[in-house]
Amino acid sequence: MTAFPAIEVVDIPGKGKGVIALEFITQGTRIIAEEPTIKLSGQTREDLAHSVQIALSSPSNLEFLLSFPCKKGEDPVSGRFNHFLPCASEDDNACGLCATICRINHTCCSPLSGPNAMYTWREDLQCETLHALRDIAPMEEITVSYIACQIHTDDPPKFLRKNFDFSCSCAGCARSPDQRAHSLARIRQYNLFMESFSISAQSRRNPTQLLEQLQHNLLAICEEGYAIELSRGAHCGFRLCAMYGDAKNAVLWETLSRHRYRGISLFGAVDTGSVYV
Repeated sequence: MTAFPAIEVVDIPGKGKGVIALEFITQGTRIIAEEPTIKLSGQTREDLAHSVQIALSSPSNLEFLLSFPCKKGEDPVSGRFNHFLPCASEDDNACGLCATICRINHTCCSPLSGPNAMYTWREDLQCETLHALRDIAPMEEITVSYIACQIHTDDPPKFLRKNFDFSCSCAGCARSPDQRAHSLARIRQYNLFMESFSISAQSRRNPTQLLEQLQHNLLAICEEGYAIELSRGAHCGFRLCAMYGDAKNAVLWETLSRHRYRGISLFGAVDTGSVYV
């Protein structure tokens, strides 16, 4: 049985509940793999409502749900749904509420700061998993970002107030509105580029330029704190190089994809001028 590092749910001043490390956790460590205490599913609103009714018919489940804070002025049940995490599968729109992972507080990704962990649903394990993005010291609070790069389409303080009913005090949110607007513009540009990448690659027009644009956009998004995007973007670079038979750079891009957070230094090894045109 896998031994996970020791962590604990505690009261965090000014935040309510949160999670801290009780021992040193090295970068890349899986901190926990946790099954949802409550799991809701349904492809339609009616199916979801039925799933909620069944799940909350258990007094212990209802008590567990009510132990999470509710958004002000919201229904006592639906007002707590923002604490659920996606439990994605191919044939359902499922979400789950975990006893530990769903207690973890937020830190924005930004050029000045970022979370020290990230969570991911593992369909094969039927668990939400949490991994360390960097070394975490004993007694340090474990944080994640509630804002994925693809949904970072609004100013974070506004988004967090509207969707999670709290004011973020991280270094990124403490920047001036102009500085945050500059970051938002870069993130939007990155998302637009990635949305159009497959079509651009299939057009077979100037692949070398497209690869240079990919590298530029990946560097920009990493500077904005979203190093996780290295995996997604580098895989696009791999597919483009493979499409044109550039095996050498295809291997380098795939290596970068697998390295994720440690891979940014590999950019210098990728020759964007050698893709076959």
